[in-house]
Amino acid sequence: MATVSLTMGKLIAVIVIAILASSAISVGASTILIVGPQGPEGPQGPQGEQGVQGLTGATGPAGPAGDTGATGPQGAKGDEGDTGETGAIGPEGPAGNATRYVIEGSFNVTQDGDLIKYFEGPSDTIAFHWKRIDVPQLTLSDMPSVQVYVSTYFESIENVTAPIQLWRDVGVTHGSIVEDSGVVLYDEGGVYIYYKSISGSNTNYAVTGDYKIVVVK
Repeated sequence: MATVSLTMGKLIAVIVIAILASSAISVGASTILIVGPQGPEGPQGPQGEQGVQGLTGATGPAGPAGDTGATGPQGAKGDEGDTGETGAIGPEGPAGNATRYVIEGSFNVTQDGDLIKYFEGPSDTIAFHWKRIDVPQLTLSDMPSVQVYVSTYFESIENVTAPIQLWRDVGVTHGSIVEDSGVVLYDEGGVYIYYKSISGSNTNYAVTGDYKIVVVK
């Protein structure tokens, strides 16, 4: 009985070994069958996110400045253009509406003036006389153009001929007071004409008394 039991044990062991060996062969065959030829390469996956940029390196030293280039030659001056033609003369403007008035007459120079100014001289008093002539066109608020002409005597230097009477526009005659006050003074509606000075018994006449006054207004 003991021999039979031992034989049955061996038989069972042989059967288990055979089963294990068969399983190993099956696994090996399965493994061989599963690992076939390598397939084609699959598509590339999406690109990953870009990493953080690194720090910028320090700026290198500046290089030496280059040499200045030579100045190019100056271009030639262009020809001067022709002068354009002179335009036509425009039409004559309308005539002005100013009126010219002439007032003339004579006064007695031996009489006293309408305006007398006195000056204390070195030895006696000097009196300067002006005669007023009415000029209705003279308005100080709208001053016209006024020119006064007077008649005076002219004697030659040799004093061998009789004095001749000439006309002149008013100007400086004699005496600093006359120069300071004015030979002709203008007033509303008239002018004052200087005509003589009296110093003691001496009388000096600047004009004959004849006058012409031209007013443009």
